[in-house]
Order: sequence, then structure tokens, then C-alpha cells
Amino acid sequence: TKAPNVVAALNPAEGMVTDAPARAVSEAAYRTVAEIVQADPAATGKLYAEIGHNGASQHAAQNGGTHAVANTMRVLAVDDDSSILDLLEVSLHQSGFCDLVTAASAEEALSALAEASEPFDCFLLDIVMPGRDGIALCADIRAMSAYRQTPIIMITALTGDEPLDRAFAAGATDYVRKPLNGLELGTRINLANMLNESLRREAAKEELLKQQMAQPIPQ
Repeated sequence: TKAPNVVAALNPAEGMVTDAPARAVSEAAYRTVAEIVQADPAATGKLYAEIGHNGASQHAAQNGGTHAVANTMRVLAVDDDSSILDLLEVSLHQSGFCDLVTAASAEEALSALAEASEPFDCFLLDIVMPGRDGIALCADIRAMSAYRQTPIIMITALTGDEPLDRAFAAGATDYVRKPLNGLELGTRINLANMLNESLRREAAKEELLKQQMAQPIPQ
């Protein structure tokens, strides 16, 4: 199975969605990426490598030749292991994603969501945590109207498919395995950023269309 070329399909240079897989990304980003991951993990790895390369090139062109990310994402990372949170903080700062909030449990994460003055753009959730696990937290987040399509990346040291199947069923977008690889993590966050940008473009088009339809028709 060949993974769809999401980079070319999203066509960020023109702000257009050009083929069926990418239209699905725009309409329900988390579901589409989950299907890609489940369909062919090997092809997905190549896809992420391409996204990482092309995404860096696009951002470099937009930022005077640097590889800085155009828009800093607001990320909430949840893991009961403080060393993982420290590693995430270092990796995300190196990638240019500086607005990171961390939580050590699902309960802390829900409190952070309730107290947030600005919405989060992406979530990193450990699957195995004491008490309420990451899959249950994923479902809680998906139940919130503000986060129906926000990328959710699961973090796991588990090797079986069953926990990931449950995570995707709960609304997860993607996953990374422990031990964490900084390059892979940055690439997957970059994909989440591209999906967010695509969703914003679609929302802007819908708003413009509503405004145009609300205008009176000239007699």
C-alpha cells in the first residue's frame, strides 16, 4: 500500500487541497492520518521523512533561509515520567516549538485545558499513566468542541497493536514510540502544524463564502 503524498496534496504554496486523501485531511485530519499510519507503517515512515524535508524547505523559504517554524505551536505534553517531559521540552525547543505546557497526569492536563487562556494546537499524550490513561484523556479532549480536529500524538513504549487501535478509535492522530527520537518527533509535530494550517485555510474559505452568501443580490 502506497501512502498518499500529503505534502504535495496539501499544496501549501497555493493554499489548495488538490486530491482526495488531502481533502480528507482537511475535513478530518486526525482520522485520515490514523488511517495512513495503520495502512502501512513502512510507507508512513517514508512519508514523514518527505514531510520533514519539504516542510523545512518551505519554512526556510518563508524565513529568510532559516529552518525556523513559521508559526509557533502551543503544545500540551502529558507524561507521568518527568525525564520524558524534559526530553520533550528540549526537542521541541530545538525544533522551534517553544510554547510548551507539561502535565504529569490526565487530571493535571484537564486542569491545564480548563485554565488555558489560549487554545492548544497539538497534544502529546503518553498512553500508559497511573489512574486515567492517555487513551481516556484523548477521548476527553476529543469530546471538547474546541479540539474536535486538533492533532493528538500518542507516546508509547508498548509494542502491540491493540493499544494503538484503541487510541486511534478514541481520536488519536498519530503516535511516536519510546525511546523518543528528536528528529522523528520534530517531523511529526511539523506534520501536525501542516494539518493545522490546512484546517485554518479551509475555515477561512468557509467564512469568506458565508460572508459572500450573506450579501444582498444586486437587483
